[in-house]
Amino acid sequence: MLRRLLYTLVLSLLALEAGYAACERAEEHYRQAMAPGVAPAEQIRLLEGLLQHCDSFAAAYALGQTYAAQGNVPRSLAVLRQAVHSTTSNEEKAWAWHTMARLHETQRDPIEALLSYKTAWRLARLPDVARAMQALEHTMQGELVSAQQIVTTLRKGLASRSIGVVPAIDVRVRFAFDSAALKPQGEGQAHEIGLALTDPALRGQRFRL
Repeated sequence: MLRRLLYTLVLSLLALEAGYAACERAEEHYRQAMAPGVAPAEQIRLLEGLLQHCDSFAAAYALGQTYAAQGNVPRSLAVLRQAVHSTTSNEEKAWAWHTMARLHETQRDPIEALLSYKTAWRLARLPDVARAMQALEHTMQGELVSAQQIVTTLRKGLASRSIGVVPAIDVRVRFAFDSAALKPQGEGQAHEIGLALTDPALRGQRFRL
């Protein structure tokens, strides 16, 4: 029994040593990738290779930005989520979410962008995040959010709780000034909320309004 335990411990130490060696080699790949004048395709190749052997926030964040610059938004978002997983720093996580929010804005998805900004803001009170979030909220005033948009956003939030997302969505219901009477937009929005909360995709969930 003791011999087996010692054997397992030796294997674990060897694996740990191999992991450290892989990360040391990965640092060289990172320096090569980030050197001035490196072509985007080569940068992507080096950073992708690095991340196969070692978790690195800096590498994943840089790779996400490179993919974004090349117009590959889906891959950029996936790598930025990987970056969130690879760090314990709330500020680094916040910057990754901030970048994801900006990408969602370029894809004309303000609801997902706002959720990403709010996730970033909960992690770290970054001034850039606050300004971007306020600007987006201002542009969204008066827009009707459909039941499908509400359901989709909440389901994405539920699926992303492991990386710090609190499932939520901002929906503005308009009332007449100094009155409990709903405006036409408010009536339409309340109807969409009702449809969303009874959607089978959210069955079993509890909501706070």
